[in-house]
Amino acid sequence: MSKKIALLSKLIILILLATASNAFDLKIVPPNKPILNKEVKESKILKNIIKPKEKPKKKLFLKKKLKKKK
Repeated sequence: MSKKIALLSKLIILILLATASNAFDLKIVPPNKPILNKEVKESKILKNIIKPKEKPKKKLFLKKKLKKKK
């Protein structure tokens, strides 16, 4: 009985070592973003596939107005 347990434990250790060595060799490569020219970009915006970026708000201008009102 103890020989079977020892054999099973050795097999499990060997399997774990074999899979761990393969895991170190794997590399995750992120996909490249597609390059969009102007025409493709405009057509995708019209179809609502991509959304255009919002324009940044001017915070300084708003703060000055609030100070003048007080």
